[in-house]
Amino acid sequence: MTSADSAVRRNLRLAVLAAGLSAALGACTHTDRVDTTASIPDDYRLRHPIAIQEADRTVNIFIGNTRGGLTAPQRADVVGLASVWLREGTGAIVAEVPTGTSNARAAADSFREVRSLLAAAGVPPRGIIVRHYHPADPRLFATIRLTYPRIAAVAGPCGVWPDDIGPSAKNRGYLDNKPYWNFGCATQRNLASMIDNPSDLVQPRPDFNDGSKTENTRSAYPLEFIPNASMTGCAGQPKNLVMLAADAFGVLPPIARLTPAQAMYHFLSGYTAKVAGTERDLGSEPQPEFSACFGSPFLPRHPGVYGNMLRALIAKHKVDCWLVNTGWTGGKYGTGRRMPIKVTRALLGAALDGSLRDVPFHNDRYFGFAVPTSVRGVEPHILDPVRTWADKIEFDRTARALIGMFQQNFTKFENDVDAEVKAAAPAVKEAAE
Repeated sequence: MTSADSAVRRNLRLAVLAAGLSAALGACTHTDRVDTTASIPDDYRLRHPIAIQEADRTVNIFIGNTRGGLTAPQRADVVGLASVWLREGTGAIVAEVPTGTSNARAAADSFREVRSLLAAAGVPPRGIIVRHYHPADPRLFATIRLTYPRIAAVAGPCGVWPDDIGPSAKNRGYLDNKPYWNFGCATQRNLASMIDNPSDLVQPRPDFNDGSKTENTRSAYPLEFIPNASMTGCAGQPKNLVMLAADAFGVLPPIARLTPAQAMYHFLSGYTAKVAGTERDLGSEPQPEFSACFGSPFLPRHPGVYGNMLRALIAKHKVDCWLVNTGWTGGKYGTGRRMPIKVTRALLGAALDGSLRDVPFHNDRYFGFAVPTSVRGVEPHILDPVRTWADKIEFDRTARALIGMFQQNFTKFENDVDAEVKAAAPAVKEAAE
């Protein structure tokens, strides 16, 4: 073998080695291409979608051969069905009552009670359709069946067991490492059965935690959603009238008793305060808000008309009037703290049960109304706002400023009220004494 032949063979071995190494490294090269293979599982939510359709809800009431009437649990079932029907029913309640059976007479007696319970729960006569039936199979127990249609969320049916588990003509995806057809179906059916309002699946629900539009959110709902509400919207004459003021300046007491003239004055003033976070573009300082009758934009007549009506009704029915501060104490917004809710609850409870009438009062030297000096369950110092402030001079300055705001706002009502109501206004002169 010549040296030339050896060199050729050596170069050939190096070329083969380089080609093999290149192939090996090429196998490790990453690309952005995504290959869809049969090993990627299908989405069970697409195989077993939750659908919305009208479905029946049925309550069966078992009636014996000799006993008529319903048991306590059966009465609860009937009342519960009526309540849910009022909320979600899309058609009449169909009552199927057995006839020609051994329990037919007892069932007829029981159905009279069923009808009266439905009526008492608010189901109108036109909302009940009565049908009589005889079981085709005598071995079946003849029950009173109450059925009504409703919108429901459903899923399934859930495959054929066990043919769709292993490799078979009904499970062609088995060898492709796909999930069997039934996978996820039970989950979807369970989820569908737990959905209270199926419309939530096709329309958005409000997000009450979303503060992107406003910090304050209000909503409305039908009066019949409140079980013990009066459909007339009327009640007896109240014994107490409570006005709320969120005083962010921290100078109003947690509660004060008002004379009829003072009640009219503060009703016309409609005072509260706004702070950063309740509305946009508010600075760090609290801003007063005076809204006549606590609802100025919604008054079709002059506020003085409603103020005089309120004053007359207070005097006629001898109503106790209270001004409650749910705002700040110990300083204004940014320095003090919110009025403790347990204090507000204790004071309102005492006002409503009448015990607050019997405690000692003193006249507030800034605003002139009567303030309790001692209430059971409430620390005495919190009843007197100036005692909660560390800086008494700043309290005096802040109280005088708020008094000036009251007086300036009330100038638009001075021609519509008498001297007694004008005298009910807070006065800087009294604050200076």
